[in-house]
Amino acid sequence: MPFSTLDRLADRYADVSLSNQRMLRTFAAVAGQLRAQRIRFLILKGGDLLTRLYGHFGSRPLADIDLLLDGNSIPALHTLMLENAFLPQLDGNPAYRSSDGSLALDVCTDIWYLPDAKELWARATRRTVNGTDVCAMGSTDLLIYLILYAVVHRGTVSGTLHSDLQLLLRKEPPDWELLLDLASAPHIRIPLYTGLNILIPDLVPPSVLSTLAPTSCVDHARCRLLTQLVVGRPIPDLGHFLLWLFAPQGHRWQYLLKRLFPSKEFLAWRYGTKASAGTAVRLFRVASLSSNATRLLTRITGRLVTGGASSYDRVP
Repeated sequence: MPFSTLDRLADRYADVSLSNQRMLRTFAAVAGQLRAQRIRFLILKGGDLLTRLYGHFGSRPLADIDLLLDGNSIPALHTLMLENAFLPQLDGNPAYRSSDGSLALDVCTDIWYLPDAKELWARATRRTVNGTDVCAMGSTDLLIYLILYAVVHRGTVSGTLHSDLQLLLRKEPPDWELLLDLASAPHIRIPLYTGLNILIPDLVPPSVLSTLAPTSCVDHARCRLLTQLVVGRPIPDLGHFLLWLFAPQGHRWQYLLKRLFPSKEFLAWRYGTKASAGTAVRLFRVASLSSNATRLLTRITGRLVTGGASSYDRVP
């Protein structure tokens, strides 16, 4: 490998390392204040994985820190963020950026595939990030969450996710019996099976894959659909369709209604406090979503007609 390439890689590693250290240092200060005010939270995704699995700040870039909070804690969080000179961001959910740009914080109040997250909180584990105690998902919940977030919520799988899962299974093997119990519902089982089969089939006990495997014609059709759509070049906005398709039983209409006619709180986070109360914003949103849905269906049809991935190809 040429020295110039090595130099670029070294510079990139150093830049990522410095950026991540700065972000985690700022987050640790925020996490300490959250704990002091008894605001319960779980750290999610990259902010958890970097220190939990990789160990080196430059090993995995971070765009932001994701947190799960109880919805009742949002007003207290908002006050705390403003007191610390964080700037609210328009994102459809509570999101903030520090005034110096060192930390972007993205907050969610539920997990789409869990109507009730009480047991998820009960299985949470305590960790340390930059010297501050935080709560994170247990290894089994984390494995399920990472796969379902990628396969359904984002509608695409990546090499980074492959590395995350390999490290997770090597360093924190899941409780496979618990996983099978948690994945018994069809809206979880089929995407989870698809993700495991695409990404890490050699690391999963064959008995687990066989238990999760599709059993009905509907299951097989959904598996084939997921594989064609999520493997290969990402389809923009595909996650919106998959979140509807794999919504918990009885929640599909609720999902649509919530998107078409969201709460004032959502509109405030998405369009700004002043815009959230206007009828024009709601009408614009319905028209925009209808137009986007038409484009998305065109993309999905094009992928299915021209052919996506035809088999469970592993991500390199």
